[in-house]
Amino acid sequence: MKIDPTVLRSKIGKQSAQAETRGMSVRKALRLATVRAGRGMGELVATLAGCQQSRADLAQVVTAVEGPQLLFLIGGPQDTRGLAIVDAVLVGGVVEYMTTGRVVHAPPEERAPSRTDAIMLGELLDRILMAMDKELLGSVNQPPVTGFRSSALLDDARAVGMALEDLPYHRFDLSIDLADGAKTGEMWLFFPKPVVATDADAGQQIKKWSDAWQAHVDRIPARIDAVLHKFSMPLDELQNLQVGSLIPVPAEQVGAVRLTGSDRNAVAIGKLGRAHGFRAVRIASQVDLQRVRAFAEVTTAIAPTGPQDLEPAGDALNEGLQTQALVETVSSGQEPEPELAGRAD
Repeated sequence: MKIDPTVLRSKIGKQSAQAETRGMSVRKALRLATVRAGRGMGELVATLAGCQQSRADLAQVVTAVEGPQLLFLIGGPQDTRGLAIVDAVLVGGVVEYMTTGRVVHAPPEERAPSRTDAIMLGELLDRILMAMDKELLGSVNQPPVTGFRSSALLDDARAVGMALEDLPYHRFDLSIDLADGAKTGEMWLFFPKPVVATDADAGQQIKKWSDAWQAHVDRIPARIDAVLHKFSMPLDELQNLQVGSLIPVPAEQVGAVRLTGSDRNAVAIGKLGRAHGFRAVRIASQVDLQRVRAFAEVTTAIAPTGPQDLEPAGDALNEGLQTQALVETVSSGQEPEPELAGRAD
């Protein structure tokens, strides 16, 4: 059996490429990506002189911000966010090359990076990230560092702490040589490390959220109105009301004060009286409460039949004629003193 040498070389080449892909590490990918990114920026000679990989928490990410640096928020898959920090030396070298075509062997000018600097360095950063994605394509068992691009420019460490989530991060410290060592700058990359939540963690998170929500709801003010009596009157009588005018209140209403919520539905019934020098309403029993709720359902469904109805439907003037009492909890051992009529104040 005769084997075609061309076919054999093709198979060997494919196996070699697959083996190289499986053996591609993030550091090796960054080394190749840095060279490619430099070439894409006007044939800038950029090489990775060193790369250290470690882990960091959010506090360590924030403390890495110091001095005149460019801070890029980098966005990744599923709305994940990381950070790229570029030091002043790397900023100065790239800006020199993009403006003059060369990198000088001298310390950079001490100044705060400008927006123009950010545009140039943002292009270099994105080229490195895109080239790294291509190098890691098909690789296995690598940290989730692909799919990230620069998305925003941050001002300071405080902004970094607010923009990033409190997660573990993969940290890569890059030393980048420009123009065969004319300048060596630093770039730090932080990629978020996904946290796999267990069922127990998920349950705790749900309970924590539920407790926080309940606590928030419990603090919401709830308005309760104590309605002694509702009635209608002719418009001319309403216009003639003065300070001191008497409004008759049926005696049976003293023991049937309705406590209504913001939806104007009765939530309880009580008896008008006094406690500690204040007007007070003693909340009735659960049976009375059920009766009031049943009564409210009936009265809201039946139209009024005469001027003596307590709940006239559609009477706009009715809303301004409620006698409201101060609601105070009365102890069961103290009976409120009844008041038979109210005086308009």
